[in-house]
Formats: sequence, C-alpha cells, structure tokens
Amino acid sequence: ATIGSPEWKPYKTRVYERVMLWLYQALNYADAGDFGRARAKIFKTRQAVADAKLIWRKELEAARENMSRKGVNLDETMAAPAAEDRHRTLLAEARRLVPANLPDYVNPAALYMEAVYFLRTAAEPADFDKAAFSLRQLLTVHPDNPWILEDLAQAVKTSPDPTPVTYVFVETGRAAHRTEFRLEYPLSPSEFLPPGVVTMLMDPTSSIPYLGIALPRLRPADSHLEALRVEAEDLPADVETLPLADLDAIIAKEFAKNFPVELAKAITGALAKAGVQYAVTDSLRDEDDTTRTVAGIGVGLWAHATTNADLRHWYTLPKKVLFCKVPTPSKKRLTLRAVGRNLVREVELPEGRTNVLWVRSVTPATPLRIVANFSLEPDL
Repeated sequence: ATIGSPEWKPYKTRVYERVMLWLYQALNYADAGDFGRARAKIFKTRQAVADAKLIWRKELEAARENMSRKGVNLDETMAAPAAEDRHRTLLAEARRLVPANLPDYVNPAALYMEAVYFLRTAAEPADFDKAAFSLRQLLTVHPDNPWILEDLAQAVKTSPDPTPVTYVFVETGRAAHRTEFRLEYPLSPSEFLPPGVVTMLMDPTSSIPYLGIALPRLRPADSHLEALRVEAEDLPADVETLPLADLDAIIAKEFAKNFPVELAKAITGALAKAGVQYAVTDSLRDEDDTTRTVAGIGVGLWAHATTNADLRHWYTLPKKVLFCKVPTPSKKRLTLRAVGRNLVREVELPEGRTNVLWVRSVTPATPLRIVANFSLEPDL
C-alpha cells in the first residue's frame, strides 16, 4: 500500500466511528430488551474515548520516527512556512466546524445516553455518580441546556425520579465527507521533502516523471432537518428539540488532530514512488530515447494513478443529533412534526417509567424513521 494506494490497506475505524458503533449496538440491545449487553456497549463508548488518547500519541510518535528514518522532521515540515499555507487550507476548513468547548473525541450523544441509562436505572449510589460525572461533562458543551441541568440535579440527589418521562433523540442529515486535495509537481518539493532527497529528485538526470502527494479534506453536507417538534394531547406545550451532538464538529476535530499522521503517510508514499521512478529511469540511462520515454510515461502514470488520499469513511453517520425530554403523555402517543417541513410521524410509546425514542431523518424531504423505541426500567 505504501507504493500503491492507501485504500488498499484494511480499513481502520476512527474514534468517532467506534463510539457511534457501540452506541448503535447499545440501542439495538436495549430495543430488544437485552439490557445487560446494552450496558456493556455503553461502557465501551467511554472506553473508546479513553483508549483514543493513548493510541493517538503512539501513532504520532511512530509517524515521527518513520519520517526521521527517511531524513524528514515531521514537526518542522508541519511548521515550514512554504508548507504551512497549504496545510492551513485543509485545516482551516475543518477547524471552522469545531467549537472551542468541545473536548477531544467526546460525543455528547453517547455521553448523554450513558448518563440517562445510569440515572434512570440506578440500582446503587455509584450509578448516580456515573450519571453525574457524564452530565457535568455535557454541561461544558451545553452549559444552559435545561434538561441536562434537570438530570444533573436529580443525579446529585442520588434518588430515582418517579415521574414518567420520554427522551427523544433525532439524527438529522449526513456527516461531513472526505474529498481529495493534491500537491503536485512542479510545486517545490522542498515543501514536504528533506533537502537531500530534493537534491536527488531535482537532478536533471534523475528523470522523476511524477511527484506529488494527496491529502484528504473535509466537506460538510448542508441538507438536514433543523429541528423536530414533539406534540401530545396532555403536554403543557409543544416541545422543540435542541442540539446535542454535532458530528461534523467531532469529525473535524479528530481530522485536525490526526493531520500530522495523515501527512506522514502521504510523504512516505511520495518518497517510495519517487524511489521506484528513480530506479526505473536510472536503469535505462543507456537505452534509446524511445525506450526511456515509454518507460518514463508508464512509471509516471503508475505514480499518478496510485497517489490517492484515503477517502474511506462511514457515509451514513448523521450530521447532528438533536434531543428533548418530555413528560410521557397518559395516552402513550407522541406526534413528531418537522420544523419548517411537511413531515409528521405518530409514535406509540411502550409501557414504562422511562422511554427512549430514537429517530432518523436523512434529508429534509425523506420520511422520519424510528430507529429505536424502548423503555428503561430499574430492575432490568
């Protein structure tokens, strides 16, 4: 894969993808009534975040060492004035999506689902402590959210709330996707290669037909449902969902954090391809012009065709997760109405003190889909 395309390697999931995977599995198990496995998956969402920080440090150090063996200082390359302008083009787009108060790798939707689970099914004081810990983390992202503040107050009391409530979570839109950004010859290779290698590649007799690197860039998708209004006969008033998790921001923050590792992989590929091209053209110095030309074109086309960024990602993740908390109506029936759109969905709630309703909206024009609809009970 080093001298080919990075997409030839087995796919390695990113942290935000692993967290969403465990969250979806927890919802599936809870919807099926298997709360033991649901609890285990909820724990994994937190473990994925804890592990990510250690894994990131190891990957960054490995990238630095790999570049050092090739005569490249990764940190100096990132900070070089000539390269910094190009890197800023990629990173500025991602960083614009990230609020200042979003912690590394934290997904507020997974965090809140964890807090709701321990708060509403608490069997011992430690469960309330777990809920309170997660809710305090959430308040750093949403300091004024009334439902999070209400749940935190209940967790601090360390006593179960007997009031029947329903939590409505809404996934809307599609998350930011990856596109390709190329840096190609005749750009100055000194922007991303060490001086010794640059001298060799720019030797007029070396005949490197193609030199370039390809990096990913993030492109957000704008089409999404802005909010959902929850209605019921005996609700004091209609309730509108509020933002909980911005997947674009979560993805963009991880993208910017991992950019040095992505750059190191791209440089490694460029060096490997340049070495192959140099070896091929150098071995044909004594051949006729036609042979050298055909070989040069062939090896250059190969290098160009295999210089690709790894654009693989989880395409169906949502752009945002919205939520609200409402008293469970006596008739166990909710009406979900899209704000600004002609989309309506009636939902029958199950019996139980705490209901969780998870809804998916892919585009503002497609029907609302119920992903999960279940009740949490303290004895399960």
